[in-house]
Amino acid sequence: MRFIEIHRIAIRECRQFMSNHLLVAIGIVSPLLSIAFFLSMLSVGQPQDLPVAVVDQDHSPTSRAITQALDAMPGTRVVAHYDTFGEARDALMQRRIYGFMHLPEGLDKQLIGSRSPRIGIYYTHSYFMAGTVVMRDMRMAATLASAAPARAQLTARGATDETAQAILQPIAIDLRLMHNPTASYNVYLSSMIVPGLLMLFIMLLTPYCIGTEVKFERVGAWLRLAKDNIYIALAGKLLPWFGLHLTIMLLYALVAYGFMDFPLQGSLWSLLLLSVLSVAAAMGFGLFIYALVPQLRMSMSICSLWGVLSFSMAGSAFPVEAMDAPLQAVAWLFPLRHVFMVYRSVVLAGDGWIVVGWHALMLLVFTCLPLLTMSRLKRSLKQYDYVP
Repeated sequence: MRFIEIHRIAIRECRQFMSNHLLVAIGIVSPLLSIAFFLSMLSVGQPQDLPVAVVDQDHSPTSRAITQALDAMPGTRVVAHYDTFGEARDALMQRRIYGFMHLPEGLDKQLIGSRSPRIGIYYTHSYFMAGTVVMRDMRMAATLASAAPARAQLTARGATDETAQAILQPIAIDLRLMHNPTASYNVYLSSMIVPGLLMLFIMLLTPYCIGTEVKFERVGAWLRLAKDNIYIALAGKLLPWFGLHLTIMLLYALVAYGFMDFPLQGSLWSLLLLSVLSVAAAMGFGLFIYALVPQLRMSMSICSLWGVLSFSMAGSAFPVEAMDAPLQAVAWLFPLRHVFMVYRSVVLAGDGWIVVGWHALMLLVFTCLPLLTMSRLKRSLKQYDYVP
């Protein structure tokens, strides 16, 4: 009989969902647009052809080689040549370029004479990603071009290519990027931003679908279908939402790991289990907040604030281990933090679940939190009036 009651409530919830255009927009359209936006925005992996400039006051073969090397870099494109430092600085301040190189007069002569000339590199760091790419490409261009005259001198003195290479670069660095070998910003950013946004939508929609029953005075009919059993009432109401949220989460995983080749060292079952835990933890947190604060607007505001703070406390941008001790403790209260830890170890690195056992347990704790507030939630549904 309980399955029949849950089924009836689920059918009722589906009908209410399809008749509410706002729910369709927030529950389906917004998550899909978020997935498409972030995955397509960084589909190339890294920013390319960022506009930069050169102040060439030497006009020598070396300065031209440096300019050509900078223009050939994948992340930058030389769009202007300025005669003075002031013109280039003004262009940088006006956001027409992201950086410029200052090649002083006498650069070629000083380089041939082994007098270590100075090359000025100026870039804006108001945009972290763009500034990092511009700085890296400028330094690489300067290094590659400045080594050419030295290599020519060594070769003219009878040194072989191997000997010249050993002198110019005595230590060769074998760089191996773990878990993100292409250094793709799409993998770095979208793997947390998109699940974080999806969990934010889930945390907002869970109290909303409960609070609208109070707002539109439908609590009596809802509980009568469940025969006044709050567990059956919530199961019937939330199961369709769980299926919808999980489908969207798996759709993101299919696009990211199936079509866009995000690195996946763990198994597909681990990715599926993480998706289930992410949805369940977000729904449990949203329901728990509504039970504590049984007001639609206030509970959604708390969930919104918690969801936004999750992006900072997850540790993907700034490591939690480098935060102050109180913030490290508070980070355990954010579901996205545990999702990130499981994703980093199990999905990205291919480690076992035992490595992140505490974080997986915390996701289960968030899922089960509403069980502590069932009696309070039932009482509030029957007694509290909607406060606009």
